[in-house]
Amino acid sequence: MEGVPENATEVFNYLMDDLLAGIELHPSERQDMLAYMNERHTSLYGPFTTYFVLGSYDSPFKWRLEAAAEQLNNRLEAYAYLLAPQADPNIGTDDLVSGDDPEFPELKLKYYIHALYADHIVLIVEHNYGGDLTELGRANLQTFFDRTRLLPRGWQMNTPGDIEDADDVRVFAFQAVYDCPDTSALKDRLDEITDDAAAADLPVTDADLESEIKREFGDLTTIRYSGVVSDEFVHYDRADQCDPWLIESHLRANVEDLP
Repeated sequence: MEGVPENATEVFNYLMDDLLAGIELHPSERQDMLAYMNERHTSLYGPFTTYFVLGSYDSPFKWRLEAAAEQLNNRLEAYAYLLAPQADPNIGTDDLVSGDDPEFPELKLKYYIHALYADHIVLIVEHNYGGDLTELGRANLQTFFDRTRLLPRGWQMNTPGDIEDADDVRVFAFQAVYDCPDTSALKDRLDEITDDAAAADLPVTDADLESEIKREFGDLTTIRYSGVVSDEFVHYDRADQCDPWLIESHLRANVEDLP
C-alpha cells in the first residue's frame, strides 16, 4: 500500500494480507473490524494533512507528545493526533471465537490503522524503555518509513563551545543525562557545568540542575541508548529523516520544520 488509504476495504485487505498474517477471523470479528475501519475512515480521511504523533506515554514524557500535537494542530488544515485518545476497536467477544487464544491483538490493529491514515508519522524518542520502541520497529515497514520523521532526544547533538546563557546550561546538563554511564559520573559532570556557568556569571547550583533533570526525565537520571536503538537512529539519519533535540526550543523548531 502506498499513501493514505481511500476506503476501509483497502485498509482491511492490507491489514489481513500484510500486517496480521496468520489470523483467521470469526464473522463477528470481521464485522467489528470493518465497522471500526469505516468509523476511523470517516474521522481521519479528508482534505487536511494528518500527523500521527508517537512516543512515550510515561510522565513526564507524554507532555512532549501533547506539545508537538498542539503545535501541529495550529497549522491551517492540519490534524495531529495521539494514539491513546482514539477510540478502541473492541473486536469480537470471547464466547463467539473458537481456539485456544480468543483474544484479538487490538492495540496492534489500532496502531496500524492510525498509521495507515497518517500523511506524516512523528516519532519522538527520549529513552530506551516502553512501547515507543515497538513503534520505532513498526515504522520500518516501507509503507510507513517514508512518512516517518524521527525526533530522538540527546542523540549526536552538537553542544555549544561555551556556556553563554541559561539554555546553554540546560543543553549541557540534559546532554550529560544521555552521556554519563551512572549517577556518580553525572554528579561529577554537573559539578563541572555549575563551575562553567559561574565563570559565565550564571549562578547555578547542582541542586538547580538536579531539579531541572527531575522535571524533564522523572525517575530516569541517566539514559544511554542501546546499540540496537542507536542503529535505528542511524538508519533514519542516513535517510535524512532524523532531527535530534535536547531542550523544548529544539523540539519546537524541529516540529515547525515538519512538512
